[in-house]
Amino acid sequence: AGVATDKLKAAISAIKQELEKLVKNPITETELSSAKQRLRGRIIFSQEDPMRQMEYYAAQVVVRDDQIFDYRENLARLMVVTAKQVQAHAAKIFAPDNQYLTILGPVDNKLFK
Repeated sequence: AGVATDKLKAAISAIKQELEKLVKNPITETELSSAKQRLRGRIIFSQEDPMRQMEYYAAQVVVRDDQIFDYRENLARLMVVTAKQVQAHAAKIFAPDNQYLTILGPVDNKLFK
C-alpha cells in the first residue's frame, strides 16, 4: 500500500497491532461468515471459466499433489472452518520470526533506529 513517508512509522505500527490482534483474539462469527461467503462466491464463479478451473486444479497439484479436491469438497471444507482454526493459523503465519518488511522509495533509515 502506498503510504506517505511522514506516516510510515504510524502505518507500520497500526499493521503490527492488527496482526497481533488477529493472533490474540479470534475473529467474530460475523467476520468468519462474511469471509466464508466471499470465498464461496469466488469458488463458485471460478467454475464458469475454463482458465480459472485450470488454475484451480494446477494450484492444488503444486501445493499438495497427493489429494486433489473438487469444488464441492473444497466448499464443504471451507464451510466448517472455525474462528479458532483461523486464529491458530494466524499465530503460525504472523509469528514474529515470520514477519518481514520491504519498503520501496526514499526512506531515511533513521526512522527505524
